[in-house]
Amino acid sequence: MVAGDQFPFAYATSRDSVSGKTDGMLMACEKSRTCPRIVHLDSDTEFWQSRDSLAVTDTSGKPENVRVYMMSGIPHFPAQNWGTRGNCQQIQSALSYAPYARALLVALDRWVTEGIAPPPSAFPNLKNRTLVPLAKVQVSYPAIPGAPFSPLYDQLQVMDSKTMPPEASGPAYPLFFPPVDSDGNPMGGIVPPELAAPLATYSGRNVRAEGFSGGELCGLSGSYIPFAATKQERLASGDSRLSLEERYKNAEDYTEKRRHAVDALVQQGFVLPGDADALTQSMPLPGTAQGKL
Repeated sequence: MVAGDQFPFAYATSRDSVSGKTDGMLMACEKSRTCPRIVHLDSDTEFWQSRDSLAVTDTSGKPENVRVYMMSGIPHFPAQNWGTRGNCQQIQSALSYAPYARALLVALDRWVTEGIAPPPSAFPNLKNRTLVPLAKVQVSYPAIPGAPFSPLYDQLQVMDSKTMPPEASGPAYPLFFPPVDSDGNPMGGIVPPELAAPLATYSGRNVRAEGFSGGELCGLSGSYIPFAATKQERLASGDSRLSLEERYKNAEDYTEKRRHAVDALVQQGFVLPGDADALTQSMPLPGTAQGKL
């Protein structure tokens, strides 16, 4: 447990109903009128491993000098190669937030140097019902053979740093999570093309395989659970997610949908034009030959 895991969690000043303290990450600089402009980008992993909902659920809003973004379905640490599991139960996700971070760094520079505001915040929140209790996520999660929903997440209590090691006390902080769609993909943040034109269920968390503290959270790894290739295959396995052949007419149809998603991200300011082609071509449709499923 580190100091960053303890109140204050949000930029705006608020009262912590658990510890009774009043504070905010920008409270001191607001008093001296020296607060910087901030672009805050998180992965999906942070909701499960770092209690990310606390960044927005303890306050009524964000200061005007802060923008917050979450990369839906993208892990904190991408796998080096597709198809590897390591010590995790599911295939580790190789999705990366690097192109989106590049675009937001450019946006931050223009905000500071030219006064051009960055894209509006895109972060799950209670007002838009894009943060929900864990039970609601579990109820809406699809039936995926070999990959049932795991309710694991890191809880948090007030820590007494005067003891060694620090001791937890009092009730746990209430935490919320992004809801999922019919594919099990999280909603509420920046939507990468892999979720707009999906080939799989993506998550910022994974579970450890047997022999490696089986069932526990698998570090900061995400997961990639591919769809069945055909309707017959998915029905035989009991997979509730539509198959590839039910989603896309052919490889060209898939590529067009992916390109449309990337173009939208460029227009929104979340992707630089120079990254658009690479994002469009980065994931071919599996099981295709000459454009046919």
